[in-house]
Amino acid sequence: MFGGYFYTANTKMMRKILLLLLFLPIYLTGYSGNSEKYLLTRQQREERFLENNLSLIAEKLNVEVAEAAVIQAKLWENPSVTIGDVNLWSTRSQRDGENIPGFIGDFGKNTEFSIELSQLIYPAGKRRKLIAVENAAKEIVESEFEEWLLVIKFELRNAIQDALYLQEVLELYREQLLSVEILVNSFTGMVADGNFSANELLRLKTVKLSLEKDIYETEKEWNEVQRILKSLLVFDPECDIIIRDEKPTIITNLPDVKALVELAYDNRPDLGTHNRQGDYYERLLKYERYLRAPDVTFGVNYDRWGGVWRNYVGFGVGVDIPIFNRNQGNIKAAKIGMRKNDLLFEQKKNEVANEIAESYKNYLSAVNFYNNVAKDDFSKHMYGMLERYKSNLLSRNIGMIEYIDFWEAYRESEEINLESRMNLEKSYNELCLTVGVELK
Repeated sequence: MFGGYFYTANTKMMRKILLLLLFLPIYLTGYSGNSEKYLLTRQQREERFLENNLSLIAEKLNVEVAEAAVIQAKLWENPSVTIGDVNLWSTRSQRDGENIPGFIGDFGKNTEFSIELSQLIYPAGKRRKLIAVENAAKEIVESEFEEWLLVIKFELRNAIQDALYLQEVLELYREQLLSVEILVNSFTGMVADGNFSANELLRLKTVKLSLEKDIYETEKEWNEVQRILKSLLVFDPECDIIIRDEKPTIITNLPDVKALVELAYDNRPDLGTHNRQGDYYERLLKYERYLRAPDVTFGVNYDRWGGVWRNYVGFGVGVDIPIFNRNQGNIKAAKIGMRKNDLLFEQKKNEVANEIAESYKNYLSAVNFYNNVAKDDFSKHMYGMLERYKSNLLSRNIGMIEYIDFWEAYRESEEINLESRMNLEKSYNELCLTVGVELK
């Protein structure tokens, strides 16, 4: 009996190796469509996502836009030039009989005009405060990008776990369909010879039909996950992405909830966004207060034959008188923004702490369930028993109902085994997402 068990277990392993070999013209060095397959490791997936995802590249441009706003804040206002008082014609009586000489040669002869050059000057500190505000806004955009990156990486990793699960389930179903087809072919001949019940054969064909239906539905789910992965990793639509099975992630020295919460306070990008928004409103308030001081405009003007002096050069200064508008509304809005952000920040910290507590418990439950499923190598034993049930059915030592009952139990146990692995990885991804860092 034990010799038969080891034979069947090794047979299953050989089948997996053969199936894997079918997928191995598979490297990430390039692709050309035509249903090409790619076997991706964890590192290859992450690298390709960071290098090729178009949404990621587009989001990075928001940071560059914010950097451009800082550059713009550092620029001086352009000077203004005004040319006026130009007479289109003149008469001798208007000039009291005089002739006005040309400005350059005959150009401008008998013509009066004025030129004014002005420059807006900000009060001391206002430009620095504006640059500080734009720098704070840039930091917020950077933090929002980090938050977006963390979330989309979480979606990618969960999609990968879905793909790995469906990949293994399809292999299970196809392997069992092949086994059932062998039984159907064997018993079809026996029914023709009168050595097997047609009703039992019909029951077996129903099992085959049920498997085909499961394969069909699972393939639809597989196609959907493939669409998500190929969109995130930017692959050709006609290719297939095969996920390399890797050792499940079990954290050996997992900190307690309190330590994880403190870690999240230092690393969660969304908390960083709230913190930087508080800094933004502080800088904005200082800037708005500085706006109470009026800007100053310096000017110089030249007037040719427009007054007592024939070539008059004058200097001037202009300033607003802050009687009605002292920027009261914007100052109040900045103060309200600070208060609002403080309240939302405290609320967010409370939400983060509760999210971590939930993810922590879910992860420990997933680890415990996975270990219980894996500790006795239950799957290997069930497969060996299924092969013996199959042999006993062919030898007519058991009936069809007994075989199908065990077959259903075997399929359920295999699905539970695969689900435990998938749920463990997803709960690990969720824990890392809630803390904001990779936990090892």
